[in-house]
Amino acid sequence: MASKWFYWRNRRRVEEASAKARAEMAPAGRPPLKVSLLTIPRLKPGRVTAAANAIAKTGELGVTGLDVRNGRVYDDYNSDMMALSDRMARYEEMRRSDTAVATIENCISLPVRRAVWHVRPAEGDESEAGKLLAARIEKNLMWEMTHSFDDLLRSGLLAVLYGFTALEICWDEKPDGRIGWKKFAERARSTVYRWEFSDEGELLGLKQRGWTSNEMREMRTVTIPAEDLLLFTWRGEIGNPEGLGLLRQAWKPYNFKRDLEEFAAIRIERQAMSIPVLTPPDDRFGADAGEFTDADTAEIENMLAAASRLRVGEDAGWIELRGWHIRFEWPGPADVPFDTFIERFHQQILQTALAQFVGFSQAGDKGSFGLSKDATAFFLMTMEAAADWIAFTFNHKAIPQWVAMNTNGAVEMPRLVHGPIGTRDIAAMGNFLHSLFDLNVSTPIEQIERALEETGMGGMSTVAIDELRAARQARASKNLGDAAPPAEPNALELR
Repeated sequence: MASKWFYWRNRRRVEEASAKARAEMAPAGRPPLKVSLLTIPRLKPGRVTAAANAIAKTGELGVTGLDVRNGRVYDDYNSDMMALSDRMARYEEMRRSDTAVATIENCISLPVRRAVWHVRPAEGDESEAGKLLAARIEKNLMWEMTHSFDDLLRSGLLAVLYGFTALEICWDEKPDGRIGWKKFAERARSTVYRWEFSDEGELLGLKQRGWTSNEMREMRTVTIPAEDLLLFTWRGEIGNPEGLGLLRQAWKPYNFKRDLEEFAAIRIERQAMSIPVLTPPDDRFGADAGEFTDADTAEIENMLAAASRLRVGEDAGWIELRGWHIRFEWPGPADVPFDTFIERFHQQILQTALAQFVGFSQAGDKGSFGLSKDATAFFLMTMEAAADWIAFTFNHKAIPQWVAMNTNGAVEMPRLVHGPIGTRDIAAMGNFLHSLFDLNVSTPIEQIERALEETGMGGMSTVAIDELRAARQARASKNLGDAAPPAEPNALELR
């Protein structure tokens, strides 16, 4: 009887809590819907029932369509770029040797890394416990790891170029007894041997194969489960963990640019030195000299090798031996516009990251200030999206793990947020704020907060909202005398 009494008491408490929650969420003027939990039928395994005539199956029926064989992803039409290790080797060549790619990396990385990053309490959580939890997580993230937070951002943003960045989450015990992040260890992309997927295409982990860095220098194969991975994937279409980075789309113009630069260097050198022409002695290699011996063939090959090594330099010279003569033929005017073609492909590489404004007014290219300003503003908008993506990935994976290890789990999740990306036009910002908070215009508070959030300034606190409303009422009372001030317009009425 006692157990039955406890059962019905708990059922009544659940009903009361549910009714209270529905009443709080119900629109003003509309009575809350009364539903008894006792009237809801028991759910069948694998099904979710919302109403008597609405049944939804849980689980998945379709497939992602990602081509995965033996844990390796084959998602490129170019056979030379299918293997992950080959693709990463080409990307490393591009990143380490091309100025356009270096410009893209700096344009993407530096504005996001320069922004102000904080860990804030959950939205709407103004409790002291929420503030303390956010401050403790921020302390761990900014000051208690073996590497800096800037290194974490740098590693994560490389996924924009390469397609993905795999970081292993490592933990340790802090001086206050909490379990926190020790480091986010970067794992080389070329060492990813295979990916582990579930039947539904969900990533379960990765298998890594690479050489250790100690003196033993041994090949090691390990499996890192997904819960220990902080995986940043840029444009991970159809569940592809390797993503689609900007370097893949810049590979074609980079190839043309590299070949043209080599052709231009050869053309400049031959234009400056001309083409060497060797004339052998007639008594030994003339028409009546008979057949060539092995010694004659070896001598010709040696002379051709020596001529091919002639380069323009202060110590360049030639000694004519045994009747050999050399002359230099001018190849003609260098009328091929190599610079124009090279700059064209240089700009195409920059365009993959929307950073073409960097190349305006260079190498004969033209660009106005207005065009550059618009292109820069659009680029910074994309960097805002990249910073939001970094924050979302971290908030979705790392922070919930930290909270689960150090609390009972019944708390609102703090979140990593960032400030404005790039520099701002102070005059334009001043005019914007002046018009936004003009007391002569009763702009709804909701629209003001939305405008502030869109500019990266965050919402208004409760104290600031109360002060603004008091200032508006004071201005309205002053203008209208004893008449009642007009009510603040509703944001819905203005739409």
